[in-house]
Amino acid sequence: MLVIDFGASHVACAIFATDQAGGLVLEQWASEPHAAEADAMNEGAQSESLAQALAAVVARAQWRGACAVVVPGHLALVKFIKTPVVGPARRRQVVEFEATQSIPYPLAEVCWDFLEIGSDGAEEEFMIAAVKTAAMTALCAAVRAAKLTPEHAMPGGIALWRAWRHNYGDSAGAGGALLVDIGARSTHLVFAGAERCFARTLGLAGNGITQAIAAELSLDFAEAEALKQQGLGGHVDLPENSQARAAVARAVASFTQRLQWELVRTMAGYARQAGAIQPTQVLLTGSGARLPGLAVALSEKLSLPVGSYDALRGVEISAKARAAGAESAGPQLAMLVGLAAGHTPGARTLNLLPSALRQANGARQARPWWIAAAVLLIAAMVPPGWHFREVARQAKAEAAEIEKQLAPLRMLEARNAENLATLEIVRREVRALEGLVAAKSRWREFFTDLQSHLGDVEDVWLERLQVVEDETAAQGMPGEKPPPLRLELSGRLLDTRNPVSKVSAESYARVKNLLGRFAGSRWVAVVEGEQFDTSKPGILRFDFTLVMKLKDSL
Repeated sequence: MLVIDFGASHVACAIFATDQAGGLVLEQWASEPHAAEADAMNEGAQSESLAQALAAVVARAQWRGACAVVVPGHLALVKFIKTPVVGPARRRQVVEFEATQSIPYPLAEVCWDFLEIGSDGAEEEFMIAAVKTAAMTALCAAVRAAKLTPEHAMPGGIALWRAWRHNYGDSAGAGGALLVDIGARSTHLVFAGAERCFARTLGLAGNGITQAIAAELSLDFAEAEALKQQGLGGHVDLPENSQARAAVARAVASFTQRLQWELVRTMAGYARQAGAIQPTQVLLTGSGARLPGLAVALSEKLSLPVGSYDALRGVEISAKARAAGAESAGPQLAMLVGLAAGHTPGARTLNLLPSALRQANGARQARPWWIAAAVLLIAAMVPPGWHFREVARQAKAEAAEIEKQLAPLRMLEARNAENLATLEIVRREVRALEGLVAAKSRWREFFTDLQSHLGDVEDVWLERLQVVEDETAAQGMPGEKPPPLRLELSGRLLDTRNPVSKVSAESYARVKNLLGRFAGSRWVAVVEGEQFDTSKPGILRFDFTLVMKLKDSL
């Protein structure tokens, strides 16, 4: 596995392998310095400088293929959250909600991921890491420009914790450790435990010393950096009482004091958290760990033993890596070891690569398997293909023979279908004729009933009987119930007792009796529209309408 660490003043690369016991082996190692930027906001120049340094290393070593990247501490944000215990299906949704509260940027503008730290049964603790998409894209662009493929990105603090677990796993049970990685642009504080960690990134770093020297002596950043490096190397080519020597000493002392207070404040705040790791020692690494008197000052302030972190304690070094000076490059290898340890089988890790790049990597990694599966599928289908081709040919011949036998039967089927259609037409005509016959019989019964009522009343006759056409019936929708049949009748009643005078009340009663008889008929639903005319002496003229019952409609 090829791993890359983008430092503020150098790019470090290494290739690790695993031995039969699962241990890490440092196969190759290379580093390339680049111009350190005094202006921390000049990210464009910094990215270009990183890309050039990485391209130089890769070209010199002739490396190709996939790689993993350490995200610099000043770019990555690491937070720890606690949530109620939920099922795996809802876990990401809950963590994503908490991430929106903890990350000071919209999630659409960052690459983020999370890692489960532990659970007490009621709450789960997660580590959330994020980096702005623009910054991560710039790092990936530098990697691709060197003809490498980024497949994983891990924050520097998390990589440092994994490196400590790998190197100091045999002593992790005795207690945790506080790892202090002092770089040029940031300082990582990692409270490292066997199963969990707490990480914080400080803006207090080596460039602060350089800027303090430059400000006091009115030097540019490069000249001040050279003076600082002389101090880190243990020798300063300056007179004992010179102003420059005093400026370097004051800048280092100021940095040491500020770092002491930051450590005290961080430890005090962290100690108040439930399940906090209690460090039993402090391990220094990074280029700033070489500051004169730093270890003694921190030990006195924190009341803990302070030592140097051994980045290669649990790593086997190949002869080629030794020849490249890997043994003396421990601070530059500290995070690379953790990044490689995070890729060993069974390791839980998080990945800050942009989602689009992760999906592309997944598709690219799966492509050889898909191709192999397709080849195997095609090869496996050749014998069955020949077999089924022969089966299909035989089936086609048998189908043609059966079709010849079915042809006469199909003709009979078509003829039967025509005869059935004709039979259905005849049946409809018969039903229509039966309806006409039934209607004729009902008309006869109705008129017989009508005649009997007229005979019972006596001296009454009908002059007109007419079917009334319903204008809405023709406009009715298909399937609607047809309106009832309506008959208008007109007739006269002879008042035999008063033939030459006004019609008597008795005649009215006889007509009412007649209408009542009609209303009580089984053919009639209701009698309506009753009108009477007494203008002629001895004759009562009447008009009315019979509404026929629908079920017995004529």
